Amino acid sequence: HGVEPDHLASISLSQRGLRSGLYFGVSHSLGFATIALPLILVINAFSIKQLLSEAAALISIIVGTLVLYVSVRGIDLELGPRGSRGLGFLQGAIALTPTKVLLIALSATASLVMGIASLLLFSVGSILVMSIYGFARFMVPRNMDRAIAVLVSIASIIYAALML
Repeated sequence: HGVEPDHLASISLSQRGLRSGLYFGVSHSLGFATIALPLILVINAFSIKQLLSEAAALISIIVGTLVLYVSVRGIDLELGPRGSRGLGFLQGAIALTPTKVLLIALSATASLVMGIASLLLFSVGSILVMSIYGFARFMVPRNMDRAIAVLVSIASIIYAALML
């Protein structure tokens, strides 16, 4: 989940370094938990999957387009730790990706303890991967980071378009 293109594009807007990836990952997981726990409890009560899926795709397209624009134009737009946390929480709470839907569906059919444990393990794995990506961005030269951001943003836009 942590290496889905929309997450990599969002982290690309953050300052380079382990801390930004960590902040994004933690806030993303908190945002997801904010939505996932209630959804696990009421997933079968309402038919909102299509609306959430379209909202997720729209957010991914917007973020991917923003990253592509600033990367191609050579604009140094980097969110600080507060921006990483805000974007991470927003994307975690609203962007319901296929992996999140699968996790929620499986968690909703398991016991409450197993569902929460699954959510925690999922979050820890996502935080780890997002932190590593943030750190990796810090290790590459700026010009390569920009090229990677362009590729990631294009992948994010295509990934989101396929979800529509």
